[in-house]
Amino acid sequence: LGKFTTDVVGNCTYTNPALRRITGLSIEEAQGFGLRHGIHPDDLRQIIELCDAVVATPCTRTSEHRLLHPNGSIVWVRVNVTALWHNGEAELVVGTMEDITERRLLEHELAEKSLALARSNEDLERFAYVASHDLQEPLRMVNSYGQLLQRRHSGALNDEAKEFLEFIVDGGHRAQ
Repeated sequence: LGKFTTDVVGNCTYTNPALRRITGLSIEEAQGFGLRHGIHPDDLRQIIELCDAVVATPCTRTSEHRLLHPNGSIVWVRVNVTALWHNGEAELVVGTMEDITERRLLEHELAEKSLALARSNEDLERFAYVASHDLQEPLRMVNSYGQLLQRRHSGALNDEAKEFLEFIVDGGHRAQ
């Protein structure tokens, strides 16, 4: 778990080795590190609001956002920050940072699979509807002709043939 402290304007005063591993910063680079350092441009506004809130009122804030790693990759992090207060003023910001990249990638993969499954289910429902609709006419024909045979020729059929014809008509009705 990465740990850090900054002054109230966001300049880093301490980073532990875990935070430097997450951010990819050397000890020297970490001295210039701030809460806004290396933030993905799309997430910067969220971090500015988080920093402003923490030094404006006593509170703890959590954010999940992206960092631009020096090696060019994007790292998802979960940051918890709070300010230490003295005489009604924020004096120091303390926080933790956790690399949640793997979790975010798995969530993204799961979301994509869920969308693919939903699309597949829609396709299957359409197919079932079309297949059901297309089978209705042949089923009506089987039922109609089966009933016609029963009415007109049941006297000419032996018991086994009558039973088979009854199975055909009954099965046709159930299928409909």
